[in-house]
Amino acid sequence: MSTDERRTDRIRGHRWWRRLAIVTLLVVALVALLPELVRWQVQAWLERQPQIQASIGDVDINFFQGRVSVSNVEIEHSHERVLSLGEFWLELDWWPLWQHQLWVESAGLRQFQLTLTGADPTHLQLGPWQLSPDRTGSAKPDETLAPAWGIGWGRIELDQIEIISKLTCCPGSVQVESAQLGALASWLPKQGAALHSHVRVDQGRLTVSGQLQPFAETLCWNGTMTLEELPLARVAFGLQQAGIQVFSGTLSTDLACQLQWNAVSGLIADWQGDVSLAQLAVATQEVQLKRADLDWQGRGCAELSPGGAVRADLDADIGLDQLDLTLEQSGVHCAQQRMDWQGRLQMTFSPETPLRWQLGGTLDSSDLLLSDRLLQRQLLGWQHARLAGLAFSEQGMEIGQAQWQKLVALRPAPEASEHDPDLVRCQRLDLSQICWHFEPGRLTLNEILLSGLDVQLRRSATGQLNLTSWQPDSAVEEKNTTAPQQQPPEPGLSWALSSLRIAGDSRLGFRDDSTAPVVELEWNRLACRIGALDSALPQQPTDLMLEAEGAHGAALHAAGSLTLLAGKPDGRVTGSLAHLQLTELAPYLEPALGYRLERGELDLELDAPLQQGEVDLDSRVVLRGLALQPYDAQRQQQLEQSLGLPLPLALALLRDRQGDIRLDLPFSGPLDAPDLSLLPLVRTALVKAVQSAVQLTLAPVGVVFKLGASLLGDGDMLALPDVTFQPGSAEVAEGSQQKLDSVRQLLQQRPGLRLTLCSHVSQKDVEVLRPAGEAVAKASQSMDAALTRLVRARNQVVSDLLLSPGGALPGQLLQCQPRVEPEAGEPRVQLSF
Repeated sequence: MSTDERRTDRIRGHRWWRRLAIVTLLVVALVALLPELVRWQVQAWLERQPQIQASIGDVDINFFQGRVSVSNVEIEHSHERVLSLGEFWLELDWWPLWQHQLWVESAGLRQFQLTLTGADPTHLQLGPWQLSPDRTGSAKPDETLAPAWGIGWGRIELDQIEIISKLTCCPGSVQVESAQLGALASWLPKQGAALHSHVRVDQGRLTVSGQLQPFAETLCWNGTMTLEELPLARVAFGLQQAGIQVFSGTLSTDLACQLQWNAVSGLIADWQGDVSLAQLAVATQEVQLKRADLDWQGRGCAELSPGGAVRADLDADIGLDQLDLTLEQSGVHCAQQRMDWQGRLQMTFSPETPLRWQLGGTLDSSDLLLSDRLLQRQLLGWQHARLAGLAFSEQGMEIGQAQWQKLVALRPAPEASEHDPDLVRCQRLDLSQICWHFEPGRLTLNEILLSGLDVQLRRSATGQLNLTSWQPDSAVEEKNTTAPQQQPPEPGLSWALSSLRIAGDSRLGFRDDSTAPVVELEWNRLACRIGALDSALPQQPTDLMLEAEGAHGAALHAAGSLTLLAGKPDGRVTGSLAHLQLTELAPYLEPALGYRLERGELDLELDAPLQQGEVDLDSRVVLRGLALQPYDAQRQQQLEQSLGLPLPLALALLRDRQGDIRLDLPFSGPLDAPDLSLLPLVRTALVKAVQSAVQLTLAPVGVVFKLGASLLGDGDMLALPDVTFQPGSAEVAEGSQQKLDSVRQLLQQRPGLRLTLCSHVSQKDVEVLRPAGEAVAKASQSMDAALTRLVRARNQVVSDLLLSPGGALPGQLLQCQPRVEPEAGEPRVQLSF
């Protein structure tokens, strides 16, 4: 090679090195200046936006180390900070790029703050920029593109991240205090990464820890999630649009979770732990939930298929505390101290099949109170309730055993007087084997047992029974001018009950404030039993039994068999009532009698057969120690006109040697008569019974009268048939001896009767006693003396016959002043009560 050629090659070599040096210097200068150019360009672009002030502290781009970092970024809009960035870095490994793999050694974000504004989550704004998604089209993957690159990272860190929401619907903030995600690579799908994060939402704190496997064919996550007092109002978006005016409370969880998802089987979630809702409050136009604390502990599993089918299986122990719920329209308020549910819920649903669900378990409820805010009354309450062996499904409901303790129903207003007790109280109510089939609407119960039942009925001064005061006002139906279209009636709910039993420790009380004085009755040791009932078999007879003990030794017993559910019942009931003090019923009896009840005791036996709703009652009454005092002359007169004689005389005729009065009180008629009233029926039956008994009493002595006819003569005396004598002698005439025997037996049986003896002389006596040849006009003083001796002798004969052994007592006979004026007719002794 010549010298010139060698010189030319050296010149060319120097030029190449110079060019390489220049290019190298330019690249080095570009790399050195690139971060500043990027920072300046981005900051300039930001400041060109309306009302934006921006500053970027430092941008570092190191191609040799594969590191990019940005720090100290501040963006303000209208002098209000919308974004703040302390530091962001990204470290890449260049060599995997040759294998179509993007590998990030590490990435991190620290001290980041973002402020979002807008009306709702679908119209987010970051300063002047609209962040709402574009819904005009949908992106579809291009299947003609080359296979996607693999992506992986060694570590991702987040520290002190805060998202501030100034949305109208959900203001608040979310703070990621720290988050770390371990190494993952898409070309190693079975590799799992550890995930740890601590997030704060206002006062709530969320901690997530576990293993994440996002690149596997079945995406998996297995870990724990702990949430402390998350405000529900911060995560309940769009509730105002749903009509919910208030929604508050806090949510806390401590769960061990496992999630799996793939395109074939869909999503499978399995979790175990506890969830609690504290001070939950919800308000709508219909419902106000002022307070509720809810605790859930258990295990759950849910499956969601790609086709939309859902399957859920939940084993839970749920506790509900401090419930305060009000239904606005009805004014019904529910307050409950504690409710516990232990059981299992299974549910399946798919677009092709209806919802199917099964719920079973045990429910315990403590200190529940149901009240009516409008009427200021307590409707229902109990100290404890337990439902065991529950099984619910779309077909029906089954309960193995239900029990309520210290049950209170229909309690009056708090400002009510002390005479307004709870209408119903029950120490214990037991139900067993309850089954309710929704279709065709059939409810069956094995047995109902009530222990310690206390029913207190009260009639107000206006005559209203407190039981009717709880009934709602009947709605007035609007009249339709056009005839309604005939439609077949829907089948109602049918039910069946094996038995209803009230234990012997129960009580029934009654107070009537409409009377003066007030009537108060109380029956203790109340026991009742009702046999099988079936609404589908209304003609089926049912056995009945009732027993109770009243005040002062009163005892009640009734038993029988009736078709209770029939429109016109058939059957028979027998019963007895012993030692009932009539003074307790004085305000009811005295107005009907016109006499004041001083004392008296009643025994009653009844036999009441029913046929097609018609009763043919046969009752036998025994009155002991009855004492009356007159106080209402008008009512006395009405009663005596009905009886045909004064009541004291009628009662004296009815009293036996022990002073007891025995009556038969029959009654016949329909039980469903609209004008059926107890007091007039008793009065009518009593009058008929007294008249019938008086007739039977006086029939042996020759007294017979029709119902309603008066037997009273002059001086309101009840006159018996006269005792006649032979003229001029004290010898009882033929036929009168038998009458005296009947009167003697009557006086012996009725010690309370007082009999007056009044002797009368006749012209026949004068004719016998006058001396022969003496004129009638010349009756002397000796004739009067003879007649007086004859009258006294006749009185003595009658008295001796009546006072003979087994006859009347001396105090039962009263003697009249003898009369010696001759009368027409037979000589006689007049007997009268």
